Amino acid sequence: MTKKIIQTCDIVMEVTWLLALVSIPIYFNIYTSRVFEPDKITFFRSLVLVMLVAWAAKGIARVAADRAAGVVARTANPNRRGGKVTETTEIVYPEDGEVIGPDSRPLIQRIFRRPMVIFVLVLAFIYLIATIFSIVPGVSWWGSYQRLQGTYTFLTYVCFFLVLIFNIRERRQIERLISFVLLANIPVALYGILQHLKADPLPWQGDVVFRVTSTMGNAIFISAYLIMVLPLVLYRAVTTGNWLIKNRNLAGRHMQGRPRNTALSWIALYIIFLVFMLGLFLVILNFNATYRPTQTTQQVITSTAAQLVNNNGSDSTGLAGSTDIGPWWALPLGIFASFGLFFLFTVRRRGTDGNYLFRLFEFVGYAALVIIASLTILYSQSRGPEAGILVGVFIFFPIMFWRRRAWKWLIGWLGVGLVLGGTLVLFNLPPGSTPLEPVFKIARQNDQIARLGEFFETNDGTGKVRQLIWKTVLEIMGEAAQKEPARLVIGYGPESLYNKSPQHYQAELAQVEARNAIPDRSHNGYLDALETTGIVGLVAYIAVVLAFFWYSFKFLRRTRRFEYQVLLAALISTMVAHQIEIQTGIQIVSSWMMFFTTIALAVLMGGLIYGRWDAVGRKAIPAPVEPVVEEPLPVVEPEPVMVAAVATTAKNGTGSSKNKNKAGKETIPAKEPVSTRVNGKSNSPARNRDQSSAGPGNNAKAPGSSGGGGNNPRRNGPIYATSGMDLESGITYRQVKPWFYAAVTAIGAAALYFIWISNVSPIVADTLYKQGYNLSSANQWPQAVPLLKEALSWASNEDYYELYLGQAYLQLATTESQKASTDKTALANMQAYLGASERELLRANQLAPLNPDHYANLARLYTRWADLEPARSTEMLNKAIGRYLQDVNTYAPRNARLWAELAATQASLATNRTDTDITGGSFDQAAMDKAIEYGQKSVAIDPKYDFNRLVLGDIYRFAGKKDEAGQQYLALAEIDPLQLASDERYTRRIMDVGLSNLVNLEDVQKAFDPAQYDKKDTDATKRNQDKAFVLGAQGAVYLYKGQLDKAQSTLNESIGMDATSPYVHAFLSVVYKKLGAAAQQNNEASTARSLAKNQSNPAAVQQAIETLLAS
Repeated sequence: MTKKIIQTCDIVMEVTWLLALVSIPIYFNIYTSRVFEPDKITFFRSLVLVMLVAWAAKGIARVAADRAAGVVARTANPNRRGGKVTETTEIVYPEDGEVIGPDSRPLIQRIFRRPMVIFVLVLAFIYLIATIFSIVPGVSWWGSYQRLQGTYTFLTYVCFFLVLIFNIRERRQIERLISFVLLANIPVALYGILQHLKADPLPWQGDVVFRVTSTMGNAIFISAYLIMVLPLVLYRAVTTGNWLIKNRNLAGRHMQGRPRNTALSWIALYIIFLVFMLGLFLVILNFNATYRPTQTTQQVITSTAAQLVNNNGSDSTGLAGSTDIGPWWALPLGIFASFGLFFLFTVRRRGTDGNYLFRLFEFVGYAALVIIASLTILYSQSRGPEAGILVGVFIFFPIMFWRRRAWKWLIGWLGVGLVLGGTLVLFNLPPGSTPLEPVFKIARQNDQIARLGEFFETNDGTGKVRQLIWKTVLEIMGEAAQKEPARLVIGYGPESLYNKSPQHYQAELAQVEARNAIPDRSHNGYLDALETTGIVGLVAYIAVVLAFFWYSFKFLRRTRRFEYQVLLAALISTMVAHQIEIQTGIQIVSSWMMFFTTIALAVLMGGLIYGRWDAVGRKAIPAPVEPVVEEPLPVVEPEPVMVAAVATTAKNGTGSSKNKNKAGKETIPAKEPVSTRVNGKSNSPARNRDQSSAGPGNNAKAPGSSGGGGNNPRRNGPIYATSGMDLESGITYRQVKPWFYAAVTAIGAAALYFIWISNVSPIVADTLYKQGYNLSSANQWPQAVPLLKEALSWASNEDYYELYLGQAYLQLATTESQKASTDKTALANMQAYLGASERELLRANQLAPLNPDHYANLARLYTRWADLEPARSTEMLNKAIGRYLQDVNTYAPRNARLWAELAATQASLATNRTDTDITGGSFDQAAMDKAIEYGQKSVAIDPKYDFNRLVLGDIYRFAGKKDEAGQQYLALAEIDPLQLASDERYTRRIMDVGLSNLVNLEDVQKAFDPAQYDKKDTDATKRNQDKAFVLGAQGAVYLYKGQLDKAQSTLNESIGMDATSPYVHAFLSVVYKKLGAAAQQNNEASTARSLAKNQSNPAAVQQAIETLLAS
């Protein structure tokens, strides 16, 4: 019974980790708001918890079992007592074998002395310490709403690593794992190519053609994953190609007769099933394109409501369409097909292991995988991953040449690399600065190739963004060194940058990316580690990476098997590529999973190379001959999961003693897995390797091949089926004790509950939120509120949902305000909704007190409240100012937008929410002086921001400082002249520009230059409209500067381009009035009045036109 329990646990663990490796890169959920990363993470965390339950059940089964004598343990320790033993035998596990022998060391040593474990556990411990002392402990543990990469998630990566290295015992399991990694690469890479070819049926909001995103939702993410898979594809291609070269004498015989038919049958099966899978994938995408949720984040319901939400989602994560949930049969069919693929890649393939035609098909398949993965990386146009894979693949071959002592090849390859690297450097220099410019000019015509010439670009775009974020992180840690040295040591906690970076925000960042975007990652893995876990965390992470390289090269020097050398070189290549990529990228769930998988594979290779875990680190056993084994050795996979077992020899009928050597030790030859029984005569691992290498034509199997007929477990007899021995402990188990089932049931139930609350509930909540958001986007706010409230019932601590529910209540209040003046019920409803909105936003603020958005959102609510309920305007404006001051003084002192909003609110309080320039009313001088001070602060932070220039100009105008107002409006025109006409106050603003003594005509001509729109606008109609506007503004300034002739000609030129502006006709009427041309004056005035009626706010525009005409 115990044997079956352990076998079942092993099967569950292996199926689950294979499922994780396949599903996480592919999976995304269009029915949630976040679509990609958080959904992948919750799925991964659930799978790891399943593995841990199976692992725990396996361990408890050992403890709860009745124990018989441990054969291996008894031999290792002759003084050990317990159980009746009929014969004592020790099994020798040869180096470079197929099975990792048991570890006879004590439990603590077994855990902590296994390669890499101590380094990984120290890093996990530092994460826990950083979380305990985090500035946002809850976020650090569970993860942020957008990323979900908290300590809980990181610990699942660590557990995933531990499950692999403590439960994989055979090489065939390693090869099966690699096969499934490569399997996931197929749909991921092909979907990216599909997007590039404009054949993606899903209508993503962002551009997925110019830069493909595939199943990751981000161009950088998809490349970051693929560069960690590509070296493993190279490993399979190289080893298979090596087999083909060594066995080329089989080519003629296997191209005819039964070998040919066998190969063609399997090839046809693979092609048919893969075509079916890709077709199914495309069908599901098409159905989801028809039945898809709505996600229109660019649509703004109202300007106030839009300001309440800080949307940091990826541009390509949203879809547009209906709100149906799609075909019900898609998921069951996908699961069925997944199990079909599992069967296809684990079934025994009789007659294919030494079949030249089939192996040639495998090589072509691996070559195709290299091509499609490389194309997808190229189409993503992500420079960091491209640099990583170029260096990673480049060093792959020198490592092999070094290990094989092929010095001429090594020197030649390094020479080629030097030439190619130099060419790439020249390609990145400014155009025209190299003699190769004619060639480079042709190359730059291709967008993907041209992107390779932008590695050094840091003056704008993403390069500038990264520089500014790095500067932010360095400032944070510099401040910590001065004020909080402990933070420099342990960091601010995982996922804390979003809450810390606003205090050190770089104003220039708003000029190159979205102004409301708050950095939550530094786009540098080492800086992220430094900020979140401090110096100790950064050192621990680097130690993990360096230890990986040290062990990998150590194992590489030890092994003499060609395929093991290639695999270790591929793993080193993978890690190098990843480390280069994270210098400019973000570590995501797929790359973290592959990071720990890569480390685990290196550790497991060490176990295979040394033969036993307790032998790792020992010097090699001297042998007379140590030939290099060129051929891949057999990998037996008779079942999807076969747990390794050892043979015992006893006289009680449980085994045979034929495999003993002269020393009485049973030998497991290197060519055979431990689970089959093969006669052996030598106790020398080196001699066993010699005997197992039968030459090129020995029908050896390729890595990843399934089991063959030569090692039929039914014929040879799997020893585990009869012995019940546990390899790790060397103890033979019998029946488990009754309390085992109760313990495992309790652990399983607890795990299921934890999965439900930590992984399922957030996804359910996000799905409900998405539905509510879709309804709100369609202005169905009353229907959206219940869904948003239900989302909060599933995730009560999510401040993002509170924020959006507060927005929903504010929108309902705005709707009710339209009837509040005549309907007392509507007035009461409006006040109730405003109170509810305040309550939700205060709750969001309590949940995330370090988030500056929440203080700003409350201030915006109070500002809007002052408009909706004028009787309480003074109270609400003072509340708003208090929240703004709290925000800008403590949490976001460098946010130019918040300072400008504070200035505008202060000015509203000073003027009692009126335009004193128009009404001629009085204002509070002290309050106005504060408003000017806040506006100047905003301009000082970001002088290139149009909004703060407009606000400060209006404040100066309210205060009667027309010269200063005109100067600010001119500065606004230099940024974007169209912003001057944001409302009906345009005529007064342009008049202040013209009358200001601080403005000269040269600056006016430069700011209102129509030629700037020749490059800005691609649409001819819009280009003419924009040119007409700036010419009209220029003509108006000429009018107020007294240059009537220039004003007349410029205004007429504007009308010739676009005659629909009432302002231009009104200005021209004033010009004719001053020139004494009454007929033209009246004609233009009549036209201006007529056009004013067609504006979106006709009353206000008509009033502005009449005021202008009367001047």
